[in-house]
Amino acid sequence: MTLVKRLRLLTGVLGLAATTAVIGTTVFGDVRSGKPAGSSEPAAARPDGAQLADELARTKFTNSPALAYKLRSGETVFAWQVKPALAAAPARPRDVLVMVDTSASQAGANLNRARVVLATLAKDAGPDDRFDVWTANIDDASATRSLTQGFKPANSEAVAVAVARLAESEYGSGAVDLKAALEKSAAQFEGSGRQQIILYLGDGESAASKTPLTEQVRTDLGNRLADKDIAFFAVPIGVKLHPHNLHGFATLTGGAVVRVSEDLSTVKARTDAANALKASFDVPVLRADKVAFGKDVVETFPTRLPPLRADRATLVVGKAKADLGELTATVAGRVNGSKVSMTLKEALPKPEADNFFLNAMLHQWQNSASKDAPAILGADRALAMANEQFRLFRDEFMTQAVWAMNADRLDHAEKLFEAAAKIDPESGEVQAGARIIEKMRKGELTKDKLKATYEPGKKRLQEAGQPEPKQPAPGAGAAPAAPDAAAIDRAKAAQAIQEQEFRVLVDETLRRSRRLLASDPDNAYEDLKRQRDAVLGNDQLSERFRRVLTTDLEAAMREVSAKGGQIKRDLAAQRERVAAARQRLTEFDRQLTIDEQTRARIDAFKQLMQQARFELAYQEAQVMIQERVTRGQTVPPEAFAGYRIGQAATNLREALELRRIRQDRYLLTMMQVEKSFVPYPDEPPVHFPPAAVWKELTASRQARYTSSSIGADVPETMKRLQSILEGKRVNLETPLDGLSLKALLDTLRDKFQVPFFVREELFRAAGGGEDIMEKKFKLKSALNGVTLGSFLDVVLLDIDASYIVRPEYIEIVPKDVRLTEKQFRAFEVADLVIPIPNSVNQQALSQNLALFGAQLQFAGQAIGQAQQFGNLGGGAIGVGNQFGMGGAGGNGVLGGPGFNQMGQQANLGVGGGIFGVTGGQLGQFGNLGGQFGIQGGNQANILIDLIRTTVAYREWDDTFVGVAPTVNPETGETTGPVVPTEQLNSLGYYPSALALVVRGSTRYHPNSSFKLKKPGEAMGAGGPGLDRNGGQFAANPKKPVDGQGFVNPKEGAKAIAAKADKDPQKLWNEAFDRAITDPNLVVTAADVLFDVKEYGHAVEAIKAGLRKGRATGGWAFDALKIALQSNKAAPAEVERAALSAVDLDPTDAKAFLKAAKAESELGHVEAAVAFCKRAADIEPNMPNPYANALVYAERATDVQADVVHWATENLLRREWNDDGIDYHKQAAERAGKIAARFEKAGKKADAERLTKVLTAEKTRDIVIELRWQGPADLDLVVVEPSGSTCSATSKRTTGGGVLKSDLLDQADGDRSEVYAAVEAFSGSYTVNVKSALGRAVGNKAQLVVTRFDGSDKKEVSVHTIDLAKPAPVKVTLDGGSRKDLATIPQSDEAVRSVETTAAESGPTGMSAGAGAGSTNLLNTPTGVNTAKALPTVNPTLEQKVASVSPSLPGMRVATTLSADRSQFVMKANTVFAGPAKDIPLPKINLLPGAE
Repeated sequence: MTLVKRLRLLTGVLGLAATTAVIGTTVFGDVRSGKPAGSSEPAAARPDGAQLADELARTKFTNSPALAYKLRSGETVFAWQVKPALAAAPARPRDVLVMVDTSASQAGANLNRARVVLATLAKDAGPDDRFDVWTANIDDASATRSLTQGFKPANSEAVAVAVARLAESEYGSGAVDLKAALEKSAAQFEGSGRQQIILYLGDGESAASKTPLTEQVRTDLGNRLADKDIAFFAVPIGVKLHPHNLHGFATLTGGAVVRVSEDLSTVKARTDAANALKASFDVPVLRADKVAFGKDVVETFPTRLPPLRADRATLVVGKAKADLGELTATVAGRVNGSKVSMTLKEALPKPEADNFFLNAMLHQWQNSASKDAPAILGADRALAMANEQFRLFRDEFMTQAVWAMNADRLDHAEKLFEAAAKIDPESGEVQAGARIIEKMRKGELTKDKLKATYEPGKKRLQEAGQPEPKQPAPGAGAAPAAPDAAAIDRAKAAQAIQEQEFRVLVDETLRRSRRLLASDPDNAYEDLKRQRDAVLGNDQLSERFRRVLTTDLEAAMREVSAKGGQIKRDLAAQRERVAAARQRLTEFDRQLTIDEQTRARIDAFKQLMQQARFELAYQEAQVMIQERVTRGQTVPPEAFAGYRIGQAATNLREALELRRIRQDRYLLTMMQVEKSFVPYPDEPPVHFPPAAVWKELTASRQARYTSSSIGADVPETMKRLQSILEGKRVNLETPLDGLSLKALLDTLRDKFQVPFFVREELFRAAGGGEDIMEKKFKLKSALNGVTLGSFLDVVLLDIDASYIVRPEYIEIVPKDVRLTEKQFRAFEVADLVIPIPNSVNQQALSQNLALFGAQLQFAGQAIGQAQQFGNLGGGAIGVGNQFGMGGAGGNGVLGGPGFNQMGQQANLGVGGGIFGVTGGQLGQFGNLGGQFGIQGGNQANILIDLIRTTVAYREWDDTFVGVAPTVNPETGETTGPVVPTEQLNSLGYYPSALALVVRGSTRYHPNSSFKLKKPGEAMGAGGPGLDRNGGQFAANPKKPVDGQGFVNPKEGAKAIAAKADKDPQKLWNEAFDRAITDPNLVVTAADVLFDVKEYGHAVEAIKAGLRKGRATGGWAFDALKIALQSNKAAPAEVERAALSAVDLDPTDAKAFLKAAKAESELGHVEAAVAFCKRAADIEPNMPNPYANALVYAERATDVQADVVHWATENLLRREWNDDGIDYHKQAAERAGKIAARFEKAGKKADAERLTKVLTAEKTRDIVIELRWQGPADLDLVVVEPSGSTCSATSKRTTGGGVLKSDLLDQADGDRSEVYAAVEAFSGSYTVNVKSALGRAVGNKAQLVVTRFDGSDKKEVSVHTIDLAKPAPVKVTLDGGSRKDLATIPQSDEAVRSVETTAAESGPTGMSAGAGAGSTNLLNTPTGVNTAKALPTVNPTLEQKVASVSPSLPGMRVATTLSADRSQFVMKANTVFAGPAKDIPLPKINLLPGAE
């Protein structure tokens, strides 16, 4: 990479970082640091990088109110950051309409966060403020509505009830139609002089709108709101935000986007959020009615000045006739309802060449459809983004110009340099590039000469001190090295591993093809062919092994080829019979269809439950069986069958997974064995971490194990209390002497936001007559400056009290209670109790030496005894004096297993040694494995003794339990415990975990002192009961309890429903609050309730899971839709559930197709067609949006001619993959029927227009057809000018080509494969023909090439291919219509599924509802593991990477899996095809004209 390219890349990266920072800070609202305006104090560095983002956004433009750039025409382009100086006006009473987003993306925590913001803002509102709480969802009165029925006082019961409803009855589901919601809510304002505010709480997405909320629609709606003096404010809530809507409406109406903390659990966070919103409401805003700029200003944008806030600059871009010294504007308008007129002035600096981006910004605004739309970003950030973005565009154009020069496309290079000059006319690099192009055209400069001129040559290398590499002398080459035998062996081993892996892959492909043969023979054949190509292309396999695998694959291909045609014909005939049968339905049949729909709905619900938790299916069946047995009822066979099937499926899946893991691990293990033979030279040497790492490890250990630590598994609230107690310092102004406990606690509670709870009953039980709350302190010192924890220790001791920290509060107790109530903690002490390894066990060595000497002394006697008792095998010498038995079955063995016992140390020697002395040491002194290595013992007793004698001496119960303190009369020393028995601590060691277990006194208790008790039972010593009247922790008497009086969190869903009252919503809300925290329990509850036909309870169970955030996945909304349909819920509620997928991912075309199908089922044909159009906007190269729109339009009572024409034209003018559906044929049939309807209804113009589309011959830039006869399979391979290869394994390319191949239902007498491109690149096409299987008649094939098929320029050429020696055919196309790379849609089986009615279960072509997803879900085999892994076959994935300008073709990227399946290989190339044309200026996002 040259220096210029490196610098260019660095500039691009830094520019992208700056742009990202600018956009990020703006999208999420004002995230600037909290430094007040005018403060000279530097902002503290923030670890989240927010300060860096602020600095990037502020550089150069924040302090530059005006910028200028001079054009070559002499005119001046300027940018003015208009920020009026407005005095703070008196506060007006407010009408705040709070709009809460209740879509699917807000389910759970997001909706609760919005509720907290609303509740806090209403609590802190002014006395005259009024609130109207709305929910925003689909355009229906039951979904987008007011919860307060109009504006009510902020402290009214209506607002409180609305807040409660958001928690108890509202739930996240559906999608928002933001335009309809704003229009409805704006009509509620009265316009009576009060400040009118719409506060939106959500992500800003408007997925439920029938048409996208475009810039023009948004600008029109925002201007209407501004005309009614309504300001739009937003609090972004959610993961995926829509900045155009949030910031667009705020900028247009004089509002703002205010970001609040993610965590609103603390009082401070809630207060800060309310204060930030109120401060934003209070900012004065100038609403301009009339604006007049200076006389020399030619034009300004936006053409309508939006409301001007005093805290934010508004960007104005314009053009002036000549150099201006000052910008002026006279504005007449209103501030807080009062008319004002002011003149704004700003000095205009001299034009600078670096401000070239201003001209591009002006050009984008001039060509925008909404010239009155303001910039979505703040003024300084918009300028910063435009500066960096257009700089990147300029560099991109120059880089691509260099690539075009390297590809000898000088015409494209010239246009690219011209495009760069449009952005920056004064750039030296751009001008130099244009001169180089001119010289290359004249022949004065060539590529080689250019490289020699601008790249460092040998001479320069020598001048730089780098000697040229020496060339070896002729004939001086070294003798070839001898072959390395070890390397050959390693290569053979690696090849063997590769062959084993491919054997597994081929076997799996064969099994999969056999499974697919009955349902999808085309895909089965394609998989086999792709796998065969992968085998043939892998040169790491031996030739013999490749032949074996290829033979197996080709045999399977022959089988699929022979049977596939008949199978496809049978499937087609079956579909025809089903369709014909459905057309003859009687009323009785229709009733049966309704029953079938019900059964299918139940099956779909059950399948969704299995999708959520398949592993629990057979467990649930077992529970149902047990319930039946317990109740003495007969067990239905369905329960047994469900249990057995679920168990078998689970076991099968796990067995297959284990088998796969075993095979993978075997190969990995063999590879590790091979690697183990490679010697390790200790190079590079081992380096230990630096000292800082060890210090960090030590600090983390101190945090875990210090005596003040609270442990790891404690609530966040307790960690917060610890930080306050150990980090906050006390500074009281009131003296402690004479101050009561109540007054002190009130002061500390207000100052530190810490809740205190006084255990008054314990003080009364301790015998204190005086009320503890009124007890006075006698301390003379104020104790200021100490931490709060130390302060409480000292102060409370003055009144014989202490404190205990509970998870959510601090408990004031008598001082003895803190010492009596103990806590357990376990400490890992492995590094303290395991001794340092010693290579020699000194104790064992000394014993063995002594024993050896003793045995030598009695050797004779020992041998004699051994001969009498131990010589059982002949010729053996046994050792006997130490109970030795030697020679049993041995033959000349010296010694045998010996049992030696010296004192209390036992040694069971295994494998004996000389005279039984040096036998195995297993067990002796804990020595495992002989005399070397770790001895196996530990020093726990030493550690425990050390703690007892040095830490809390004489306070451990295992030493002093039952021992009374005594005093030695002679010495006066006290023996025994120093504390009462109930205050003694405990200490123990658990060897299995190498852990020290301590039971001792501590200030932090992670468990609550309040315990559940049976009704009527008095509270014991464990703490006060939950039935304290009016107490701080009073129990809820309405919570259900079981027969024993305790809350039962394991209560079954069916039992809950059985004893439910008339309000299942309340019941399930309480159940989720009380016990159901696991998402699997949500699935279980809904599944059981649906099974027993408690559909209403199933609905409320799922809703409760959504409210509490227990179940927010896509399956939950699908299950909710089915449950609502079964419960005969309102259509609007069903529609909400059906549209949830759109809100969860608004960029997914399949989600919109799914929503369209749901709308069609509800009878909303217009909405179904609208969602099809939105799906086509996302995936224009997918046939399903057009096909389904045509079906929905046909079903409509009033057929829309524009929709039919749009869908038919898009279907017919493109080529589609052969996926079993002939879209051209079906589109022609349906459009013909619709044309006849138009003719019959008297709509002759519409009928003629549609007929013209149908009768017009299809136009194709190029069509290449391969024809042959006989039972052979030939492959057509076309290499396009863009570099893409269209083949049987890659049937759609970014060059626009589509291949229809391997059509199994073709007859042997007339077979063909066809490559076609509706829009093709100009250039040379290379056509290859390969013989895949069998032999064609005459071993010949015919290639027919048609250029511009269907037009008056049609050309046909025929080529004969000799399959014995096939040669590539070059085809040249001049005048191709393609200018850009095509986008290849993601292939998805769910998109293929198309259904004619809700009861259909099989695909029937282009009918209604592609992408529904339910069909594939129901047809998924039980127990099949659908987890994604590396593909069995190796497809080539090809995609387009968009360029910075729509007029540029972009970059083609092809990804393939390497032959050894170890990595993915990506290849990219820029495409320059067709004649070069002028390149328009690119557009930047978040400015008008970008959408």
